[in-house]
Amino acid sequence: MLREARLRTRADDHSELAGSRAGRRFSYLSQEEVAELADISIHWYAMLERGELSKVYSDDFLHRIASVLNLVDDERLTLFLLVEHRSLGSRVRGGMEANDRGRERLRESPLLGILGPLPYPTVITDSTWLVLAANDDFYGWFPGARRQGNLMRMMLTDEVTRAQLVDWETEHAPALVAQLRAELTKRPDDPALREFVLSIIEASPFLDRLWETQTRCEFVENGRRYTVLLPGSAQPITVVVSALRPQDSPGLVVRAYVPVDAFRPDLVVAEPDALA
Repeated sequence: MLREARLRTRADDHSELAGSRAGRRFSYLSQEEVAELADISIHWYAMLERGELSKVYSDDFLHRIASVLNLVDDERLTLFLLVEHRSLGSRVRGGMEANDRGRERLRESPLLGILGPLPYPTVITDSTWLVLAANDDFYGWFPGARRQGNLMRMMLTDEVTRAQLVDWETEHAPALVAQLRAELTKRPDDPALREFVLSIIEASPFLDRLWETQTRCEFVENGRRYTVLLPGSAQPITVVVSALRPQDSPGLVVRAYVPVDAFRPDLVVAEPDALA
């Protein structure tokens, strides 16, 4: 990730390097220049860029690098999480653990009661995107969910669903893989998650290459927009994901897919006087 950020950072944007611009071969920053601008050791920076996470890097050290390379919020969070956990490599490994705790939590949760009244396709999953419950609208929009039983697997490996997601290779797949990497960065010691991610990236050469070449993480799913071609429709629609993680049901996620142009007057909250 750091090398990718360094190669996109222009040396011309740093006036402090004016004396070293003459005769330079490349427009991007060198490792030495990053170290100079951050006022840190080139040796330590080079180790971090190579992915040597066994060393102890201070928060100040990381903040200096992030500032020089203009890392966005997701990239900063990824950097700190990687250094904090230290055990996360470029690949994943580990064994699968049978886990029915999500279904047990759902049976004890009032969440099932919201599926019927909601006017939009809605699905409840566990922390590894396993579909625990969904309303009929969701299955009507995404029939691949019944075949795959897993939201992420459906969107990344199911041929029918991939055809529904407009610009799947350039828009949806990179964003979904970024969500996978973000979850793995947050929970590197979760064996079920590691095994699940491995099964996804090994599902096709395209996903494997995307995992190896893309380093970004996407931590915020709520508000993400999808352009979807619904079954039987000739024109795609744009939907926004409304993701809810109830505090009283840890590990469960409720996702509603709301058409951007949808407007339901019956859902507008009435003024206090109207409720009297």
